[in-house]
Amino acid sequence: MGKTRTITLTGRRPVTIDEDEWPVIAKTSGDNYDGTDPARHWQASDRGEIDEYSLRVRQHEDGRAIVYGTYAESWHSGHEGLTHAGYVVTPDKNHTIEHAIQQTGTDLGVPAQLVADCIADLPAERL
Repeated sequence: MGKTRTITLTGRRPVTIDEDEWPVIAKTSGDNYDGTDPARHWQASDRGEIDEYSLRVRQHEDGRAIVYGTYAESWHSGHEGLTHAGYVVTPDKNHTIEHAIQQTGTDLGVPAQLVADCIADLPAERL
């Protein structure tokens, strides 16, 4: 058994998974720093002056997926959303991974671009 991870979900108890059985298939992260200087960005992050957020998708070989994310608020944040959110997605046409990414992003209050980037990072669908 590999490394385990406990993931906080929305509206239900956390789940614990074996990371080897649930590989990451898409991920993205960002923050609300609006400058262009990498050194100042690092300083602002180190001082807790910027909000940082991420989205991840893990998928089991049986088709189930877990979409989850975090939102770390700065000390002067105006963020209005959850700090942890996520959903378990079972193979079903009514509950897609893309929808779960969008809902997780909404729950967290992350920028729409972060949601779009996570969806774009999913493995391509063959038509």
